[in-house]
Amino acid sequence: RLMVNRYGEGLKTDFVQLPHHGWGDGGTDIEFYKYADAPYILFPNTRKTSMVPENWACDHSKECFLNGEMTITLELPYKSKK
Repeated sequence: RLMVNRYGEGLKTDFVQLPHHGWGDGGTDIEFYKYADAPYILFPNTRKTSMVPENWACDHSKECFLNGEMTITLELPYKSKK
């Protein structure tokens, strides 16, 4: 909430890595992900979790990268393969 109140539109970014393996610790609101508006989400878990804000971020992205028990390497600048 502090980041949303302080930075608002300045949170826009291309990538967001979800906190705490996608469990979010209950501290990240959907509003944060709406402001970030990231087309690419790094979800550090092998599956989606029960956390609504983190699932919302993944569902509203262009690509959501689940860990899948392996390392994901993205060449920068990233160009979507979809």
